[in-house]
Amino acid sequence: MVAAAEAARRGAPLDDIVRLVRGMMPHLYLVFFVKNLDYLSRGGRIAASHALLGSMLGIKPLLIVEDGDIVPLEKVKSKGKAVERLFEFITEFPSIEKITVLHGTDGIELPELLHRLETAFPKLEVGVAPYGPALATHVGPNALGIFVYESIRWRSEAGP
Repeated sequence: MVAAAEAARRGAPLDDIVRLVRGMMPHLYLVFFVKNLDYLSRGGRIAASHALLGSMLGIKPLLIVEDGDIVPLEKVKSKGKAVERLFEFITEFPSIEKITVLHGTDGIELPELLHRLETAFPKLEVGVAPYGPALATHVGPNALGIFVYESIRWRSEAGP
């Protein structure tokens, strides 16, 4: 985390850095959709029968990482609807500190999502990064996701 590295660079004690990171964790969100359910099935996240049926029906699950576990958030029937729901998820936050779009190898939906984000959040720099092999083993090589760090400043400005 950049905030932890900056605190360490400034000479903050380790206990303060740990407290900083723990305070940030409830405001970090990772949501993504997968194009193929096989990887979720192989990893034991869903039953093989559900993967087969979902693939036959063309279901694209939206997934969220909560407490280190990948859990279903919603099911959609098309890649376009999945991109729409990712965008809607982001716009539900009253204040955002950082957004990073994570993409797999094909990145076909990436330009559309980036355009929508840059239009909706013109003053916010939207990061783009490929996700690594650790996440790819769970979601496959062609998922698309968003990482959101919700700003906690708006809460203090609005009061308790």
